[in-house]
Amino acid sequence: MMQILKGYHRGYNLTDIPLPPEAKDRFFVESHQKVILRGITEEYYTKLNDTDALLRGTDSLYRREFDYKGEFIKNKDGSYKLKEVTCPADCVAVVSPISIGVPNNFKSKEGFAYVDMITKGNQHRFVYLVPKKYCYKAQQTALVLSWSKIRRLYSGVLLSMQNGCYLYVSIIPYKPSKRNVAYRVLHTKTDTDYTEELNLLRQYWVNNNIIFNPDHCALSEYIRGRDNMACLSLDATEDMYDIYNNERSLAGVETLDDIEIFDNEGQEYNPLGSDYEECDRDI
Repeated sequence: MMQILKGYHRGYNLTDIPLPPEAKDRFFVESHQKVILRGITEEYYTKLNDTDALLRGTDSLYRREFDYKGEFIKNKDGSYKLKEVTCPADCVAVVSPISIGVPNNFKSKEGFAYVDMITKGNQHRFVYLVPKKYCYKAQQTALVLSWSKIRRLYSGVLLSMQNGCYLYVSIIPYKPSKRNVAYRVLHTKTDTDYTEELNLLRQYWVNNNIIFNPDHCALSEYIRGRDNMACLSLDATEDMYDIYNNERSLAGVETLDDIEIFDNEGQEYNPLGSDYEECDRDI
């Protein structure tokens, strides 16, 4: 049992199970809490409606200063000159991939504000202050591998591997803050439809003799509740998936201590505090 909890079974580790080459670019493991933005009526910021963003929190916010030409001011050592930004008590900072084109002189009536842009490689993210009443905690899901059945799942399948092991592939509720789990997270999203990802895995594993081909293992009649010796569908234990609770915004949450925030992670010019890392790609 202890070996299974550590990801081992019959000498095999979950991390040793190969993934298709396409997984490097298509599979993405989010390591921070997401929020859904909705109900916004403020000019410019309405572009954020019905989109998701990473929850940044409220502390250590900075904005690069610029001169009358609109060019960023730098210190003698070449670093950007920064100005601390205070987040109102009824707002949170979020990191979004959406540029809303708000003018620098725009004054919000509700506390909205543009903080700065995060740049890493060719990726750009934008930091905004948004009133909590427009932010709803997103319920994320994950595609995971395990040697034993996971108690909470939206769907799943048990696969017979050619090395004699049985592998569980499940879609489960996902909390970025959860650590030391007995499963391997491959991909996360705010949805329960992983059809493309599952088809990609199945084709690769069948072609590389990792699992038996279910198309060749169908039974003519049920045996012990099974109609296929290569796979067995698992019954869901979770109710219908809702991406968020539309009756409870962050304005109704007394503390954010139980929410994994986009904590102290910035970019080269450090408006958020340190090196920017949007996610953990180690799968």
